[in-house]
Amino acid sequence: LEAMQGTVRILHVHGTHVDMRRVLDYPCEVISVSDRLPGNPSLAELRAMTGKCIMGGINEARLHERSNAELRAEIRDAMRQAGPRGFILSPGCNALPATPQRLLQCIRETCHAVADGG
Repeated sequence: LEAMQGTVRILHVHGTHVDMRRVLDYPCEVISVSDRLPGNPSLAELRAMTGKCIMGGINEARLHERSNAELRAEIRDAMRQAGPRGFILSPGCNALPATPQRLLQCIRETCHAVADGG
């Protein structure tokens, strides 16, 4: 991580029941965690732990099976918890390549709507 100084370094903390105290001082600009998985800190808790940019908010588990309404509610909750600055909305880990286009479009439209005050 030190060799990459000067770039945007994203540290992804993988798994459930993660102990964030072990990684908060790592040399990185962004901390990514599956905040919706059991035992992991919420975005609000993570925000209170660090001033670094935080990344997550969308539960990647069964993402492809979700309704647009469920996804919109989760995105709005994530953006409320994380606040307006220093946040990258993303799945907590990888999303399946088979994620329907309608859900990707829903993510984009919801982010724009929230940013525009809607």
